[in-house]
Amino acid sequence: MPALTPDRRAQLARVLARPVSSSDGELLAGARQLRAALEVRRGRDDTTNEDATRLAEEIASLDDAIARLEASVSAAPHRADRLPVLGALAGVVLTVAVLAAQPWNGGPETSDERRPTFLRRTGRLVIDGPQPGAVLRVLDADRSTVLVERPAEGADVELRRGRYALEVRREGCPDAWTRSAWFEVGATLHFEPALCTGEGRLIVRSNVDGGTLSIDGVEVGSTDEAPRPLAVGEYDVEVSKPGYQTHVGRLRILADETLELRADLVPERDSASVARRLDLSFEAAALTPPEVSEPTPFDLGALAASIAPGRSPEGGTRLLQRDGLGRLPDGGSTAWHDRVSREFRSRFDSDDSGGIDRVEESESISCAYWRETEASFDRGGLGLSMARYYGFDGSEWHPGALGFDRDVRGAAYARMRECGLQA
Repeated sequence: MPALTPDRRAQLARVLARPVSSSDGELLAGARQLRAALEVRRGRDDTTNEDATRLAEEIASLDDAIARLEASVSAAPHRADRLPVLGALAGVVLTVAVLAAQPWNGGPETSDERRPTFLRRTGRLVIDGPQPGAVLRVLDADRSTVLVERPAEGADVELRRGRYALEVRREGCPDAWTRSAWFEVGATLHFEPALCTGEGRLIVRSNVDGGTLSIDGVEVGSTDEAPRPLAVGEYDVEVSKPGYQTHVGRLRILADETLELRADLVPERDSASVARRLDLSFEAAALTPPEVSEPTPFDLGALAASIAPGRSPEGGTRLLQRDGLGRLPDGGSTAWHDRVSREFRSRFDSDDSGGIDRVEESESISCAYWRETEASFDRGGLGLSMARYYGFDGSEWHPGALGFDRDVRGAAYARMRECGLQA
């Protein structure tokens, strides 16, 4: 039988607390003592089935080392191996004490030193591939405790047997790579997370010509209708032009997606003309106090009628509240969105395509309907404008928002602005 390799022999010597220069006979005696101690541990009443299985594996690996040492000692019969009994016993006692003190289950293995096979109680996690700027987090199975947090690139972590939750994230990337993995003793799991790979396209349209487009604070040219390729991720976008208020937004690019952003710039007030209008001169004048007369009585019924909300021109009914529909749900809720979407499609989907997917259909929606819809949405108290909440303003799109197709959301947003809705 082949002798122990130098590496394995050195590992065994460290476990037995013996010098690496110890003879094969000394290591053999210590290994036999350690095996006997492991057998005693396996026979204890408080040993679980899982611990007994692990001890059996370690004893089997130790038996292999003992057999190789016995073959090596037998091949040198004239060699006088003398065992320093007290030293060997001290080493065995120390080894057993260390084994008894260490738990058999738990968190990650923090030592970089590789244990010999018959004592190894860990698996390995290896992150492959380039991961610039990414962070690896290892959590317990319930995701309640972070056990490891370190750069993901080149990560090589030892984990005790059990289940763990794995996360790899990178700043600026909206998506995270997550896995739930079970690690066996001696097993190595390799993962190569793919974060924000691929690219999409951005189209920026504006109501003025010659606007300057900036992405993440860097000017990239002027606004036009040509698609711009961008890597997957989130971006801050600005469209500016002298004399106009800057349009600011944040958007997310997904792989193989074409995202359209409608940037309607609002002219700034002419500060000089405003100053001239405010530069008024007053002269002292003799003012004659007006004659005070009794107020003219008015009819309360007439006053109530004058301030009552107007009714829709189409058949005298409102878009969202009419007979047979029941109580309107809270604005912005799923039930509210479903009901509004059905109403918009039933009234304005002129080609029965299942959605409002043509500019002509979007333009046919009157401002009265838009204002009524926004007022109903605002009663939900979500703290966002309806245009922003559903992505009409160029931010993250809510699929099928209010029954609209994504291709016409820019036209719908322009119509909302024309009708005075919140941007």
